[in-house]
Amino acid sequence: VAVFCGKCNKDTTQITDYNIPIVKEHPEYFLSDGGVNRLLNLGCKEAYDYIKDAVFGVIRKLGVDCYRQDFNFSPLPFWRSNDKENRRGITEIMHINALYRFFDEMLAEFPTLIIDNCASGGKRLDIEMARRSIPLWRSDYNCMDGEGNSNPDILQATQAQTFGLSFWYPYNG
Repeated sequence: VAVFCGKCNKDTTQITDYNIPIVKEHPEYFLSDGGVNRLLNLGCKEAYDYIKDAVFGVIRKLGVDCYRQDFNFSPLPFWRSNDKENRRGITEIMHINALYRFFDEMLAEFPTLIIDNCASGGKRLDIEMARRSIPLWRSDYNCMDGEGNSNPDILQATQAQTFGLSFWYPYNG
């Protein structure tokens, strides 16, 4: 499900094109790390409501059976850049709690929906996400070297990741 159109990352929460109406109309919905990218601030109630209404609307309208949440960049600089000095970590906590709530509400409204949690190298494979989603593609690390050649280091890492995940995620890609 693609919510944003234009120049944006596969992730529905990362924006690189500021001509998208929601970015122009509500820049306060997005976190910045000082660079060109923006991260939807799920900890902001209005931003959360916006993305929930948009994604749920598409799922409803199209009858989507499988929703994929992709996430191929590090959100930590965005969170840290927006924390107050005496509230270190609060932006991250609010974002992650809202992400869990997003999936909980999604599953409550669409109980047969499969949520594919693209794991960004395994960085989002925690026990709470395991309750809500499955990683059909757990890591881009197990891709070839860009030239279509396999790399023994990649193959060994993939085998190790498969072994380790099998105890916690019986269904993983």
